[in-house]
Amino acid sequence: MRINDISRVFVGYINSVEGKTVPVLIVKIKGNFVLAFKITSQFARGSEKIKANYFKINDWQQASLSKQSWIDTNIGPLEFPAKMVTIPFGRLTEKDRVRFHDFLSKHSNKKV
Repeated sequence: MRINDISRVFVGYINSVEGKTVPVLIVKIKGNFVLAFKITSQFARGSEKIKANYFKINDWQQASLSKQSWIDTNIGPLEFPAKMVTIPFGRLTEKDRVRFHDFLSKHSNKKV
């Protein structure tokens, strides 16, 4: 597992034992923990305020995603135990990586 890899992780719902497995972008590895942003394909469902914090992955097919996707930076990166993260199935292209870095720089409270 490396920074900029795309993997999957189980994310629990608030106040529930239920949840779902979602794709995530690995942005930092700290010992036995991983910091990652959730990836979504549900851009149309968000309000304009939420959409403003979605980063569009232009090269989604090259990143091995099944449909157009966005990185959700609304709550910043989430911390997961590394053992909960699946083997990576994709990776951001260099072009999207640079664009995402610029995006985070403009949204200064989202820095990793």
